[in-house]
Amino acid sequence: MNLPVDILNMLYAIGAAIILVAVRRRLPAAGSRWFYIGFGVLLLGYVSCVAEDLLWATEHSVIKFACIATAGICFLAGVRELGEDRA
Repeated sequence: MNLPVDILNMLYAIGAAIILVAVRRRLPAAGSRWFYIGFGVLLLGYVSCVAEDLLWATEHSVIKFACIATAGICFLAGVRELGEDRA
């Protein structure tokens, strides 16, 4: 159980979410919804990791890894959409 590091990572992710909301007007419109969804899923993964450590005290954060994989798919979809927009 690595709760202090997980809490620190979650706080970094929340800080990055605040910055993302602040600069959302500067991001390109095409593909940005996938990046927002992916980032939200990533943030959910960090929050669930802390909750998992507090509630079940497991070594492996299954929900976190599933969220990271889902976020990767969302980011890939966003990059593909950006590429199609420029082609």
